[in-house]
Amino acid sequence: MLSDAFHRPALLALVDLLEARLGVDADAPIAPPRPRPPVVDARPRTGADVPAFERPSVAAFERACYAPRRPALLTNCMAHWPALTTRPWASFDYLRRVAGHRTVPVERGAHYLADDFAESLCTLGDFLGEVELGEDGAYLAQHALFDQVPRLARDVATPDYCCLGGGPPTMNAWLGGRTKSPLHHDRYHNLLAQVVGSKYVRLYDPEHSAALYPRDAADVHAVSSRIEDIDDAADFPAFAGAPYVDVVLEPGDLLYIPPHFWHYVESREPSFSVSFWWAPDRGGEAP
Repeated sequence: MLSDAFHRPALLALVDLLEARLGVDADAPIAPPRPRPPVVDARPRTGADVPAFERPSVAAFERACYAPRRPALLTNCMAHWPALTTRPWASFDYLRRVAGHRTVPVERGAHYLADDFAESLCTLGDFLGEVELGEDGAYLAQHALFDQVPRLARDVATPDYCCLGGGPPTMNAWLGGRTKSPLHHDRYHNLLAQVVGSKYVRLYDPEHSAALYPRDAADVHAVSSRIEDIDDAADFPAFAGAPYVDVVLEPGDLLYIPPHFWHYVESREPSFSVSFWWAPDRGGEAP
């Protein structure tokens, strides 16, 4: 259904109508979050701090972060999101009610470069059960969940900083438990919004790309490093000397990742993030 862009508004309106007939009520009372597995062996921060700014204006963000292509932690920018307040996603009961019956793609395995990587389909409700049980390596990653389930899109707000792009940003969902995204870079601006749980992010300036052992341009994963495990990089001697900054994102945090900045992302507890991507140049093609 989502591939049919011309008829998508009508089809989504029909889905809303059918869900209403089936009794899907996003505004019903929400049960408190269920007990979750404790976070163990949290990754320690060992790099320099990511510069932090509390709710900067768009002009201040453009001057300090966007124009110089400088990563930044933006705090106190999401307090008005229903996903954090009136319709909290930390209650998986709410997510089940609104979208638990919808089928979603799930990545399985240590990470997308691993030999055991595979993809499968399941309902969001079943997947949330796996996340609650602390399953390793199951990840709803880079999925257009908000196109598929517009009710969830109403729970977030596009950050004002995205106006610096040439058009509306691309929104994706990232939901999982104990997950890793190997060291890689993207060609677009990224605002990563943390909604549920915490997430560790390590960032390297593209000027140090040679020490990060990029894959060949012809490789299907050309934007990724040949280093699949940052804790076991003995075969890549230059890597240890590459400087980096790192941060642990908590609910309500926004992280700005400039184009081509290398980043490694890890979660060791149930986590739900939303990414907002836009092309590097004003008026440029969408990512």
